[in-house]
This record gives sequence, structure tokens and C-alpha cells, in this order.
Amino acid sequence: MPHVVQFSVAGFGLAFESDMPLFEARARYARFASRGRPALRVRLAHTLTPRSLPVAGAEGVAGAALPRVERLPGGRVRLCRNTFTCDVDPRAGRGSAKVVPGIIGLDGLARMLLAHFLPPRRAVLVHGASVAPLGAATGGGARGGAPAAGGALFVGVSGAGKSTLARKAGPERTLNDELSALILRPARVRPMLMVAGTPFAGEMADSGRDRTVPLRALCFLHQGRRVSARPLALAEAYRRLLSCILYFSPRADDAQRVADLVAEMLAALPSPPLLVTSARGTPFASIAAAIHRAGAS
Repeated sequence: MPHVVQFSVAGFGLAFESDMPLFEARARYARFASRGRPALRVRLAHTLTPRSLPVAGAEGVAGAALPRVERLPGGRVRLCRNTFTCDVDPRAGRGSAKVVPGIIGLDGLARMLLAHFLPPRRAVLVHGASVAPLGAATGGGARGGAPAAGGALFVGVSGAGKSTLARKAGPERTLNDELSALILRPARVRPMLMVAGTPFAGEMADSGRDRTVPLRALCFLHQGRRVSARPLALAEAYRRLLSCILYFSPRADDAQRVADLVAEMLAALPSPPLLVTSARGTPFASIAAAIHRAGAS
């Protein structure tokens, strides 16, 4: 009987099954464990060396490390990297993969599967730290105030300060310090933008939380001497957000669909996107207060 680990991220159910015990995976995805029929079930075959993985189109070690997506006959998709290769039949909700043992290969496979199959479900993975609740809505700073509903997403490339900010916010309200999910949900009047945690933590290894909350503030991180928050033009926010979306398909039509989805997400924001500047030693309460003063709802 195969060993199965099943979990859900941003509403997408994913199941891995293997003849080998999946102890690391079970621990890694425990907070996101789910039941019922998953959207995708992947049968794993473990290989002892990355060299046995057929990475399509790779040239040399550097090329093999790059994620690649291929369209196969019959509507199937191949996703591969130097630690795994996976063929998926989306219509059947089934796939098969060769992956190196250990959590690194499996984690990379899970990220790539979600990055590819979330956009058709109106969701994307973003390089950003998510925090909920944001903090005081009025009278911010150390004096506190009324708690603000919903959460904030702090977007940034590697080294922008996502994990530093998440540590300031504290583990009790950090959904993730590295990779979060943005979800566009239909609503009666206008679509609602949600932010969700994922199990793919950065430096805060224990930061993944299976929570989904309304997004109240979309912030782009910038390092400086003084704390401030100022509105960004939508065109600039679009460029910055798109550059931090996790997506790998080389097809122009796929990329355009993701770009259109990002534009819809920005249009659904409840308040203007912000450029948030802070120093390493700036308390999180001061950052939250600056965000509220800049107009975040």
C-alpha cells in the first residue's frame, strides 16, 4: 500500500504517493494537510542521482538547474529541474515524477506544480512575506489601537528584507516569510483579493501558516534609514509585482494570462499599493503605523 501525503495550498489540493515512507514531507506539509479528492495526485519514483533525470533542453549543470515546462501530446505537461522531472495529465488529475530523495527535491516539485496550476484557478505564488493582522488601524506604534482586519503582503526579491520584517511581526501573525499566495475571489460587488500562507518558508523555517485572509495592504519593500510608506502608481506596482510572481511556462499565451490576472488583482486592491521603506532596526509597529497613515484600509 503506497504512502500518501496530501495537502492544500490556496485551495489547490495536491497529493504525493510513494512506495517509500514520506516522513519529511509529512512533517513539512502537516499544517496544510487536507482530505477529500485532490486536484492533482502525483506518483513518485525516487532516483539516487540528479544525473538520471532527463531535464529537457538543459545544457550543462547551470542549464539543468533551471526550471523548465514543456507541452506534451494529449494536453499533458512536463515540469523538470535538476532534482525532479514530472509528467502531468491535468484532465485526469494524475501525474508521475522522478525525484531525488529528501525534502529539497519534493519541495521544489510542489512549488513548481502549484506555480503552474494555480493561475487558472485565479491564484499565484508571490515572493513576499504575509502578515495578519497587520496591526493598529489608528494610534499606531507602541501605543496600539484598534486591530486592523485582514493582512498585508510585503513583496520583494531575495535580500529585500522579507524574513527580517516577518521576524519583527512575530511568528504568531506571520503566515509566511518567503512565498505567499495571492487569490482573486469573486464577490457580489467586486472581486476580493485574499492573501494566504504556504508551507514554503524562508529563513523562518516555522513560519508557514494555513490561513487565508482579505488583503488590506500590498507593500513593496525598500531599505532605507527612516520608515515611510508612499503610494505607488499602478503601472509601477504592476511591474514590481509581476517580477516577483513564481511562474515558469515559456509560452507567450500562458505568460499573458498570468499578466492579465496580475492586472485584475491590482484593480481589486482595497487601497493603493505602497512602497514601504524601513531600516533593519525599525519596529514592526512603526511600519504598520506608516502603512495606515499612507491610506491602507
